[in-house]
Parts: sequence; C-alpha cells; structure tokens
Amino acid sequence: MFHVVFGMILTVLIALEFNHSILSVLHRQESIIQQRRVILTALLVLARKFIILDATRTAPLTIIELAAAVLALGAVHWLVRDQDRKDTQLAAQSRPPSQN
Repeated sequence: MFHVVFGMILTVLIALEFNHSILSVLHRQESIIQQRRVILTALLVLARKFIILDATRTAPLTIIELAAAVLALGAVHWLVRDQDRKDTQLAAQSRPPSQN
C-alpha cells in the first residue's frame, strides 16, 4: 500500500514540476527550458520508478539499466551544475569593481 500511495504522490510532484517548467517558458516568451530542471525531473521519474518497482518480479537487467540511467543523469547534472558555477564565477570576475 505504501508503494502505491508514495508513487501517486511522486506522480503529482512530477506533474507539478512539468507544469511549472511549461508555464515558466510561456511567461518568459522564450523557447528555452533549463537543462537542470529537465534533468531533475527525469531523476524524479526514475526515483518514482524505483519506489514502485517490485524487485521480486523485475529482471535484474532492468534494475541495472535503471541504475545506469540514474548514474548517467546524475553525472550530467553534476557537469551542468559545475559549468553553471564556473560561468557565474567568470561573470563576477569580469564585472567592473563598482558593480560588485
């Protein structure tokens, strides 16, 4: 029962995040969706899948594939976050001292 209820809660969270992503693009009148938001939503979807997954009925290869997807998305998120941090530091260093 816990798996079903928690899976439904995560489904609602995923839908809210997706809705927020779409609305933010529409309000800004831009066609760009932030990469981090998409990656985090995909990680949330995979976390939901792991929670509702019945490990006794699932093939081990499927679990390994899902784990590999989580690791790949985590690595991409780390790379994007690291690049954003470097871009922010570079922008702060390139500003004139009066604007800091």
